[in-house]
Amino acid sequence: GILSDRVKRRAPIVCVAGSFMALTALAFVVAPGRIPLWPLGIVFGLGYGAYMSVDLALAVDALPSQRDAGKDLGLWSMAATLPAVVAPVLGSAVIFLADLAGQTAFGYRAVFGLATIFLFLGAIFVLKVRERRHAHSATHGAEHDATTGNASERQAPDMIGAAVSAAVGVQE
Repeated sequence: GILSDRVKRRAPIVCVAGSFMALTALAFVVAPGRIPLWPLGIVFGLGYGAYMSVDLALAVDALPSQRDAGKDLGLWSMAATLPAVVAPVLGSAVIFLADLAGQTAFGYRAVFGLATIFLFLGAIFVLKVRERRHAHSATHGAEHDATTGNASERQAPDMIGAAVSAAVGVQE
């Protein structure tokens, strides 16, 4: 939170946070049982804590206008909820199919592999989100563009990029 306020950009912090979580999931794929859980918990916790402290602020900064904030945050919330609906179904199907082949442990590794892929995709796609800090100015409600430092007349941000990032990224 404080760091993102100082550097004036939130997307890179969300990207790093997602990468920390992805690296933790990757450890379960490439070195199952060989790394103690406590360091993995610390790395994941740092990533998740950074993500949770900046994610909603990024969503608010990416709003095209304050006038449609409710509708746009509703869309963001739906996209953020999608992984919580899809992931258990996908994960259980992967484990079930692996168990049918007598490879239950492989099924769990595959689930962590999928989590790694989706977390890295979310970390990459979040960099496509155009951030704007909503600040009232003398130019008829122009908004400050955090990426260029310029005031602009309500240009629509990349809401598809934000939705895809939320959909393939981290669950809340």
